[in-house]
Amino acid sequence: MLTLMALTTLAGVAALSRLASGSWMAPSALLAMVWLGISAPSLLGAQAKEVPAVGLAWVAFSCVAFALGDLVGQAVAGGPKQDATATAGDGSGARRLPLPAAMPLVVAGTVAGLAFLAIRTATVGVSWYGEDDVPTLLKPIYVAQFATPALCGLAAAADPRRRWWALALISLLPAAATTFISTKRAILLLAILHWIAGYLSARVFLDRGRSRLFSGRRLALLSAAAAALVLSVFVAAACRYSLTGRERSVGDLIALAAEAIRPGHLLEQWPKIRHLFFGYAPTFCQWFERSWGRFPPAEFGSWTFSGPFTLLGIADRPYAEEFEISPGVWTNVYGALHGLILDFSPIGSLLALVTIGLVGGASYRRMASGSVLALPVLATVYVAVLFSFISSPMRYNVVCFATVYIAIYAGAQSRSLPGRPAMAPSPAPARPRSSSSPALAGSVPGEGCPTAS
Repeated sequence: MLTLMALTTLAGVAALSRLASGSWMAPSALLAMVWLGISAPSLLGAQAKEVPAVGLAWVAFSCVAFALGDLVGQAVAGGPKQDATATAGDGSGARRLPLPAAMPLVVAGTVAGLAFLAIRTATVGVSWYGEDDVPTLLKPIYVAQFATPALCGLAAAADPRRRWWALALISLLPAAATTFISTKRAILLLAILHWIAGYLSARVFLDRGRSRLFSGRRLALLSAAAAALVLSVFVAAACRYSLTGRERSVGDLIALAAEAIRPGHLLEQWPKIRHLFFGYAPTFCQWFERSWGRFPPAEFGSWTFSGPFTLLGIADRPYAEEFEISPGVWTNVYGALHGLILDFSPIGSLLALVTIGLVGGASYRRMASGSVLALPVLATVYVAVLFSFISSPMRYNVVCFATVYIAIYAGAQSRSLPGRPAMAPSPAPARPRSSSSPALAGSVPGEGCPTAS
């Protein structure tokens, strides 16, 4: 009964957020849909272990807290308004989102990402590695794997030409190749989520927050992206599990990849790796039920914001203990809610979610109102919402740096918006004239000289 109530609450939060915001693209509506989407298949028997009802109820409470902050943030930021600087200037009222130097930046970012991969492979070889293993000098081009897809997402929404959809696939090549070489699945997923975040943010701006999320074209695109991601997860998982503790070569990875996509092999491996798709909700819910009443002291951000904390030397990056999600299958992925609870306690995590929702709702409404400067905040909130079933994206410094890149580009976009008011020229000093001289041209109101009103 409690499980059914929790699922109903998630569906209700999504529906109410959509009604209050005018779009399914509202951050709180997306968060509820994400957790509903990963919880329902587990309850239908896709995962061997049961999803504890108390944990699922906490997920529902968390989504309610986030939705509360989201709606308050939207109310505080104000509703959509006509913004002359954000329109085409032709009287149609249609908004235009400028894309200054978008094409050169996408090409440069893609080349930089591939260059990073070539340098890394040439110097270290084919091996598993995380962002802590990336040399400091290479991190700026490593970030291109995430910032470039975000720019492509912006362009795909703002420019109707199909070339941006083709470039989206090209911009994902560095992340896909890095996932293949390092067998780290989160890299490709984060790159795809940055593309989605850029696309959704641009649609909010262009449609004034009244965008339709569900359409035939978008559902087809989402299905294709999901199929590609599922296939990449199978390949990466096969390579990681088969080559653990062994020296690798590109040839080994290619052979394993070819074997991994064989239909018979997929069916054989499904019992072992199905937790990669359906194990997130059961893992968090079982951990929550097991830990209730025995949570450790709050760590105040070292889990949720471990990326910048590690970079600044505030705290080392913590890692969760492994948990047996099904017989013989272990995982240490508990989701972003796990980190919030360890950082701020259960009640504190709800207050943190209200605060994050407040920021997300305000940035959503400002973007809908025509303020492109809200882009980096809204895009980061979208990435956090879509990635929340795995972890906090702020555990990765590259996501933080990608946000800075997006902020710099948003500043350039803001300066390029059509219809920006030009600086009025300083009036020329008045020349004295005698009463007998004729009136000077422009001294008549409306012919160029400023007049008192």
